[in-house]
Amino acid sequence: MNFKRNIIITGGAGFIGSHVVRLFVNKYPEYKIINLDALTYAGNLETLEQALKNPNFRFERIDICDREAVDKIFSEEKPDIVVNFAAESHVDRSILNPEIFLTTNIIGTQVLMDASVKHGVKRYHQVSTDEVYGSLPDDDNAFFYETSPIDPHSPYSASKASSDMLVKAYIDTYKFPANITNCSNNYGPYQFPEKLIPLMIANALNDKPLPVYGEGLNVRDWLYVEDHAKAIDMVQEQGKLFETYNIGGHNEKQNIEILHIILETLQDMLPEGDPRKANVSEKLITYVEDRKGHDRRYAIAPDKIRDEIGWEPETMFKEGIKRTIQWFFENEDWMKNVTSGDYQKYYEALDYIEKNGVTVYDESVKPKETVTNAVIVDGWNLFGYNGPDKELCEPKIKLVASKYLNHDWEIYVDFFAAHDSRFKLYKDGELFDSQPRLSQCMRLADDCEEYC
Repeated sequence: MNFKRNIIITGGAGFIGSHVVRLFVNKYPEYKIINLDALTYAGNLETLEQALKNPNFRFERIDICDREAVDKIFSEEKPDIVVNFAAESHVDRSILNPEIFLTTNIIGTQVLMDASVKHGVKRYHQVSTDEVYGSLPDDDNAFFYETSPIDPHSPYSASKASSDMLVKAYIDTYKFPANITNCSNNYGPYQFPEKLIPLMIANALNDKPLPVYGEGLNVRDWLYVEDHAKAIDMVQEQGKLFETYNIGGHNEKQNIEILHIILETLQDMLPEGDPRKANVSEKLITYVEDRKGHDRRYAIAPDKIRDEIGWEPETMFKEGIKRTIQWFFENEDWMKNVTSGDYQKYYEALDYIEKNGVTVYDESVKPKETVTNAVIVDGWNLFGYNGPDKELCEPKIKLVASKYLNHDWEIYVDFFAAHDSRFKLYKDGELFDSQPRLSQCMRLADDCEEYC
C-alpha cells in the first residue's frame, strides 16, 4: 500500500504519545504511522491495543539514542514528519538519577535530528514542557509566553530546556524544518500512576494515603490529554515552520484543590453500596516534605496557537476529571497490570532472552505435531498484521518460551494482538492449560520460576 505520508512518532507507547498515535492512525488512514519506543517503565503496548490492529501502523522497539537503529528505520520508512515524544519525564526520578534524563532527552533528540537531516524529513516536531520556563510569581496576571526566558529548576526540566535549545540551534545552523511545542500538565486516560492525578485516584480507591508536597499550594495549569493531541495534530498540519507554540489548558489549580475535586468526584461517581465509597475522604490526605527545587506556579498563555492556528482547549478540568475517573472504572485491569509491573516482565528480559533464545516455529511452515520443546506460532503475528512477522513476534515469544522450555513444555500461541494473545501449554502432547492473556501466562511462569 502506498501512503501519502510516513510519520514517525517516538515515545508513542507512553501517555501523551499513545493518544497522538491513536488520533493519527484513525484520522489519517492514508498516512503510515511508525511508532518508535524503547518501552521503558512508562511505555506500555496495552495503550496501543487498537492501533496495533491497523494496517497503517508499525511498531518498533527502538531506543532513540541508538544511532544505528534509528538510521535503519529512517532508511526503511523515509519519513516526511517526525514527532518526538520520547523522553524521561518524571521530576522525582530525575532528582534520583539525572544521567538517564540527560542521555535520552538531549542525546536522543540529537540522534533524531541528525537522522532527519540525513534523510530529508520535511517537518520535525519537538514536544516539550512548560517546566523549561521555571516558576512564575504569585500573580494571576503572569503567564508563560513563547518569548519567556528559559529557567529550569530540576534535572528533568533542564534536560528538556537543553533539547529545546538544541532544536533551535539546528534551526539556525541547518535551517532545520522544526517546531517546538511547550505544554502544560497533561492528565487523562492511560496516564502512568506515578503522576499526581492517576496516583491520587488509585490511592483513594484503595484506601491509601494521598501524599501532598508541602502545603499543597503549588499551582499547575492542567490540560486534558485529548485536547493536547488535537493541538499536536494542528501544529503538524498548519503550524509555521521554525516557530514555538505554547499549549495550555486555562485550568489553573492548586495541588490541594486537585485532591478535593478528585475526592468529591469519586464520591459522586461511586455507586451506593460500593465499599470504596466509605473510604474516599479527606482523611487520606497526607502532607509530606516538599520536593527539592519545586516550582511554585506554572501557567501557559496559548494566545499564539489560538491566533495562528485556531486551537483552544475544549475540556474544562472538572469534566476532564470525570472522564478520567470513568475511564479508570472501566479499565481497572489496566491499572492493576501497570501498578503491579506485570506489563513490563517481558520487556525487562528481552536482552537476556535474545542472547539465550529458543527456536521459534511458524505453524504455517511446520505443524505442531512434529515439534517438541518449542513455541509454535500461527501465521498471524503478535501485533495484528496480516501474515507472519518474525522480527516483531520473536522477542515476545522467546521470553515466554524461556520460562517454560526448561520444563519440557510446548507452547502453542494464537496471536491476534499484543493485549489479546492466547497461550496454550502442552505437555507430553496433551493440552495442559490455556491462559487467556499474556500477563496471566507470565504470572504462571513466575510460579514455576524456581525450577528454571
